[in-house]
This record gives sequence, structure tokens and C-alpha cells, in this order.
Amino acid sequence: MSFPFCTDSLHHIMEWFWSIEEMTNKILTKEEKACEKHFELNTCTRRLETGRYKVRLPLSDSADKPGDSYDTAKAKFLSLEQRLLKQSQLKKDYSDFLEEYVQLGHMKPLCEADVGKESPRFYMSHHAVLKETSSTTKLRVVFNGSEKSSNGVSRNDSLMTGPKVQDDLFDIVQ
Repeated sequence: MSFPFCTDSLHHIMEWFWSIEEMTNKILTKEEKACEKHFELNTCTRRLETGRYKVRLPLSDSADKPGDSYDTAKAKFLSLEQRLLKQSQLKKDYSDFLEEYVQLGHMKPLCEADVGKESPRFYMSHHAVLKETSSTTKLRVVFNGSEKSSNGVSRNDSLMTGPKVQDDLFDIVQ
């Protein structure tokens, strides 16, 4: 079976192909431009042996004034600690998770004497979500990046939003 390639249809096919593959010049907001610039200039962006990328978070200007988040995070942790004292298996699993995070370098232990010495610093509360029916991960630790500090700014608020780099699924499926 042959495909009828006349000059006119080939022209239309190629035109259609390039219209699909065409890169559109999207108008970026000031924040999207700043976020892209951050990733272009940041020398801490590197590829790890695992194939994953390690990047510095693209913090906005509001990150310079994070407000007080320590007291709220500590209160939430003390509440979590009470729950863990009542559930020994949960305490073990939660402790194992936190220890793994320390070993991976995702977090480091903090002495109360160090509180407030480095600035700006944002303390993020976390809690356990259990799903007993899960066959893979029964415990999931959730870090609350949307918790507001004393000045009403959360960690999520202090991150720049970059441009959307993928097409919507709806546009691809059409």
C-alpha cells in the first residue's frame, strides 16, 4: 500500500508537522523570567550519581523576611510527639524516616541554642499520614509548606513560580 505523495499534499503534511512541532514564544511574567534566570545562573544545580538533579530552591524576595515559624513548628512537633508516645510502631517508623532524611542530607538536627542564629530560616512542621491498606508505603510524612509564619508568609509563598514547560495533556491528546 503506497501513500499518495503529490507535491500539494506533501506540502500540507509538512506544514501540519511543523505547526505541531513549533516552539511558541510565550510571554513570561517577571517572576517566571527571574525563576528561569535562577536555574541558568545557579552553580549549585548538578546531576547526582543516581541521575537525579539537585537544585537550589528558587526563593523570591519574601524569603528574606520569613517571619517566626519556630514556635508554631515546635508546638506541632510536641503534639506529634504525644501521638508517637501512644503508638510505638508509628514512633519507630517515623523515627526511621527522619533518620533516613538525616543520612540523605535532606535535613540536619538542630539544637535549641542554634535557633535564630542563622537567618533567614524557616521551620517547617510535619506530621504522619498512615494508610494501613497500602501495600508499599503505610507511613507518609507530610511537610506543611503552606503553614504561615508570624508575618503571614509560608515557605510555599516564598518560592518563585517558573513558566509552565509542558503542554497541557488536553492539547497533546487532541
